[in-house]
Amino acid sequence: MQACKQFKTNILLDLLCHLPNLDYIGVSGQISFTDEHLFCLARNCPMLQNLNIKGCVEVSDSGICELVRYCTRLESLVLAGLHLLTDKSIFFIASTVTTTLKYLYISGCSQISRPVVTYLKDVCVNYLFVEHKIPNAAPDQLMARNLDTGEFCRADLIAAND
Repeated sequence: MQACKQFKTNILLDLLCHLPNLDYIGVSGQISFTDEHLFCLARNCPMLQNLNIKGCVEVSDSGICELVRYCTRLESLVLAGLHLLTDKSIFFIASTVTTTLKYLYISGCSQISRPVVTYLKDVCVNYLFVEHKIPNAAPDQLMARNLDTGEFCRADLIAAND
C-alpha cells in the first residue's frame, strides 16, 4: 500500500481485516492511522513481517504491544515521530520478538529513552540493528526500574521532586 497519502480510516480498517497473508505495510505519514489499525493487524495479519508507521502520530504503547504480541514474525519495525510511545513499548518488544526482529528504527520518539534502547540491544540477539535519535534529550537523564511496578521511569525527575 504505497503512493496514497491519506486513506479514510474505515476503508483501511476494512482492508486490513481481509488480508491475512499481508507481510508488509508501510503507512508512513498516515495521520489517521491509529491503535485501532494496529489491533486489526494483530488480529488479522499474523504473517506480518515488516511495518513502517513513521509519522503516525496517533499510535501509542497499547497498539504496538498488541501488534508485537500477535505478529510474532516481525523482522522490521520503523517507529519514527511517535510521541505517544514510551519505554513500555521497547520493553515489550525486548521480551516478545527478540528471535525474529532484525531491524528497529526509532527516531523522534521523545518519550523513549536511550538507556531503554540500550537494554533492548543487550537483551536481543547481536544482529538486531537499532538506531534511535531523541530530539533535545537531556544529557543527564537517568532511568531506573521501579521495583513495585517493574517499569522503567525517569529517576532524575523523581529525585528532583524529593
